[in-house]
Amino acid sequence: MMRIDLKKMRSAGEAGAKIFILLFLILFFNLGLIAASEAVTLAKVNNVPITDQSVQEAVQSYLRKIGHRELSRNRMAILRKEMLKKLIEEELLYQDGLARDLMVSDEALNTGLIQIRNRFQSKALFDAALSREALNFEDIKIGVYRSILIQEVWSGFSQMSESDRSHRLKEIAQGANIQIIDNPLLAFAPAGDLEPRLLLEAAEK
Repeated sequence: MMRIDLKKMRSAGEAGAKIFILLFLILFFNLGLIAASEAVTLAKVNNVPITDQSVQEAVQSYLRKIGHRELSRNRMAILRKEMLKKLIEEELLYQDGLARDLMVSDEALNTGLIQIRNRFQSKALFDAALSREALNFEDIKIGVYRSILIQEVWSGFSQMSESDRSHRLKEIAQGANIQIIDNPLLAFAPAGDLEPRLLLEAAEK
């Protein structure tokens, strides 16, 4: 099993956000599309920040999946809120995996790393993308490890009975310190338009 410095892993939110950016660059094959800017924190999960940059990348990823470049102002605001909730959920699952000392196998990690590398036409383009986003190979490794660990945690939950899964998710959410930071990016979504996702819904009970 691959072991990675847990101090780095526990603060991997920023690296995870940069991995989203890297994948965005891969899909658009244009290293100049995203201008460097200071990230703004929209939420914190046990003091781990979720930034506007990571939310925007999640939004763009979703829009690509549904074949749209943009939605109405109101729907975009709703989508940003939904993606923020999704990223908070992922961070909760990730932290739960770390707390339970779950590990990603060498095989799974290496497969993920190869998939990232193979999305580039050459090593030079891969290295250029890393350089542009101030990433190194260790950052990529941490990001891929994080993504796989989240998938494995959720896979374990999906094998539980519905009542056991609901109870466990409530425990995770209620035991976490989740802070939503007021920000104009999230201001336009009307209350009640978003169906609460399971983890956040549990935290509010």
